Amino acid sequence: MHSVRHTRWIAAAGLATAGLATAAHAQPETLACGPWSALPTPVWEGLLMAGDPSVIRTPDGTYFMHFTGFMPEPDRATIGVATSPDGVTWDWAGPTTFEEPFVFALDGRPGEWDEQLETVAVIERGTDASPEYWMYYTGYVVDESRFVSPYEIGLAKSTDGITFTRASNDPVLRLEPPGINDAPTNDFAMTSPGVVEHDGALYMVFLAWGGDANGTPDFFELRGAFSTDPEGLVWQRHPDPVQPFPIAGLPEIDGAVEPGQLQGRDGRFYLFITADDAENPTSPSSIAVLTSCHPFGPWTSCGDLAVEMTQPWHDDEIIAPHAIEDNGLLRLYYHGLTFNDALTGERFRVGYAEAPFTPGPSPGPTATVSSHPTTSTPGSSR
Repeated sequence: MHSVRHTRWIAAAGLATAGLATAAHAQPETLACGPWSALPTPVWEGLLMAGDPSVIRTPDGTYFMHFTGFMPEPDRATIGVATSPDGVTWDWAGPTTFEEPFVFALDGRPGEWDEQLETVAVIERGTDASPEYWMYYTGYVVDESRFVSPYEIGLAKSTDGITFTRASNDPVLRLEPPGINDAPTNDFAMTSPGVVEHDGALYMVFLAWGGDANGTPDFFELRGAFSTDPEGLVWQRHPDPVQPFPIAGLPEIDGAVEPGQLQGRDGRFYLFITADDAENPTSPSSIAVLTSCHPFGPWTSCGDLAVEMTQPWHDDEIIAPHAIEDNGLLRLYYHGLTFNDALTGERFRVGYAEAPFTPGPSPGPTATVSSHPTTSTPGSSR
């Protein structure tokens, strides 16, 4: 659960938009997602703080929120889980006590690559009669010598949405040195996966951090990977950045971090990004919504900004959007940051906004991602 603007901000101005290695596909018309309405107070605070929400609605109508939480003694970032009957009023997904005040979905492993856990994406698999939930999470060991610790991406699975078990002890997406397997930008950290299913494959958009061998930050950009493995463990990196700039209708936005993805019932893909003016890092952050016919773009603006910094509880940053389509609404969850909280100083809490969602016209022909030799197998050197 990190703050890009204040602790890990890297200017994104000047990044070139490389061509996607996809078959030709039609650019969708700009849709209007809105108007958006945000609640003025947080909907979930967890234990001391909560961020990076990922929300699903199960077949019985229960909403689950998996989120980055913080546990003292020992200090660590971990993954908690809360439930809700309506998507707005939240409580822990199980009993808590003074001695056990937190409900874990997944906890870190001391001494392993995923000692600390953050930024999850939970997707539904299986069937209504036999559900299964997959959690793609970022794990890392704190490295104070680097601008950002070496985050990698792992997978855990659950049958109840509460208790998750690792599908592999190794990452499903590992960091690689520059130039290895043609992955020059995945040498520093990978965070904030957003995962959707499309044409029998899983598509992931994540935030890749670039830096040199001395730990000096170079840049960040949105990258992609896809998997046809039925177990969700083997991934191929997309060779080009999934870079949504420039954005038609939002020319002032030239930086994007912490993406969230969904596919609407209209067949289109919606990318929710924390958007910034990278040339002016002190400008207010906001959450923008983009749309495309393909999980890797190209992208166009989907109406007005969804959320802007207007409340005291997120007066320093709003970040980490995740949305679901639910009964004619787009439900958007995100976390806000303030450095002025009376209880903890720096504090993350989860906010909520919603907008009516009307499916747009048919998205037209879909795209097929070309094969790429960078195959990721858990436990391999890659």
